[in-house]
Amino acid sequence: MESNPLYHHLKVHIEPISPIHIGTNTTYEPHQFVIDAKRKKLYYLPEREVVENVSPFLFNSSDSYLPWRIHRELQRKVDQLKSKAQIEVEIDDSFLKEYKKTLKNLTNPSRRNTPVSWKINQIYRIPRKLRKGILTPYIPGSSFKGALFTALGEYWSKKIEKGEIPERAIKELPSLFHLTPPKESASPSDQINKCLLVGDSIFLKKYQIEAKIGLVGSFHRFDESTKFNHKVYRELWSGGKMVIHLGIKKKGVCRKEGGEFLLHQFLNQKEFIHALNSHYLPILKQMLEGGEVEVIFYRKNQNGREEEEVWIYDDYTPDKLTDEFKRRAKKFIEKIENDDSKAPKYALIRLGHHSHARAVTIEGKRRIKVKHFDGAKEPILNQETTFAGVKVEGENEKITPLGWAFLTFK
Repeated sequence: MESNPLYHHLKVHIEPISPIHIGTNTTYEPHQFVIDAKRKKLYYLPEREVVENVSPFLFNSSDSYLPWRIHRELQRKVDQLKSKAQIEVEIDDSFLKEYKKTLKNLTNPSRRNTPVSWKINQIYRIPRKLRKGILTPYIPGSSFKGALFTALGEYWSKKIEKGEIPERAIKELPSLFHLTPPKESASPSDQINKCLLVGDSIFLKKYQIEAKIGLVGSFHRFDESTKFNHKVYRELWSGGKMVIHLGIKKKGVCRKEGGEFLLHQFLNQKEFIHALNSHYLPILKQMLEGGEVEVIFYRKNQNGREEEEVWIYDDYTPDKLTDEFKRRAKKFIEKIENDDSKAPKYALIRLGHHSHARAVTIEGKRRIKVKHFDGAKEPILNQETTFAGVKVEGENEKITPLGWAFLTFK
């Protein structure tokens, strides 16, 4: 991505404030590798090789089979591309058989049971050793991109309301984040995704997996009398730094009936930082100071129609958070608040599984929708919350929330 002349390049350092549930295995989209069937080898490609070796017309397609059409074009160049691979791994016969079957089905879309791209992604689980010694553990680029887009969605919608976005863009921007019906949002959303590439993270410094942290789960309030349901996770990253690379298309244009605008006006470092901090900073402050959350509870009435009940309760109880988390959070908040407003470089983000990074939160207040289905257990008033965290040994059963990270744009 860094050498691609079509993209502006940004490098972002990621430092954990609290443990992040990271990946040690993944399911790749099919266009990120090529296979030499005779040697039974899979070759993992850098993202720039994908971009530079595929026709630009393919990237402008809205075909649901796009990942495989890209992959098929790359596969024709397997001898050329495998010499540029980052990593190579052996594959077994069952993997190869399923791979050939899928490509065969792709040539005949009318066949039954032809898997669509999201199903294909469930099939291809690349061996754990693919990342051994290089990218283990890591934060997927898609996870970072999703957390960034959550912040951008709120940030842009506010700018639209204030009239700060150019008139010609007002109709297009809401549809980028499904603020209008899906049929209107599909095309612009696809375009913005193609204008921002985010690679998987790699480590800059020595990392550690924090062995003392192991209990994770949804927390039913901060009441010692309530059981803390938990699962054990070992893939929790809590030390060192990662770096993630972003590529912003230089000539990205979002076209829609009624006008067009350049996406790089809205996809740039300053916009990213303002969006991230306007979204995530109030949430973190609320956790440290305490605050209320609005919960919309849906239930069916006797006529089968859904009714709404609104609950307001204290979502965060600061005295139940670990002292170490509060100390680190305050330190990074201070760095952000003292940042250069004209050329900012610091931001907050929330990443990883169980972090609720994509929860709908406006001005630091979360709006949770809870649906109650027939036969399901009735949620307990003032006890349900989507908060998830980890218990730390020696911290007297206090909680550390998952997923908070400090970003430095380079």
